[in-house]
Amino acid sequence: MQGDTYDYDRTVFLNSYGIRVLRFENKDVWDYIEGVLNVIREEITACRTPSEVSR
Repeated sequence: MQGDTYDYDRTVFLNSYGIRVLRFENKDVWDYIEGVLNVIREEITACRTPSEVSR
């Protein structure tokens, strides 16, 4: 699929700048927003440095 290739290429490009990409299906955002938000929170927490965590 052309869209999948574009998404992959864009993700590789963003990752090369240290930007982590999270992808969710629209249905999951609409039906399971709390779960989606929890995944985002977990990723943010995992990326924080120890000095940022103590704030």
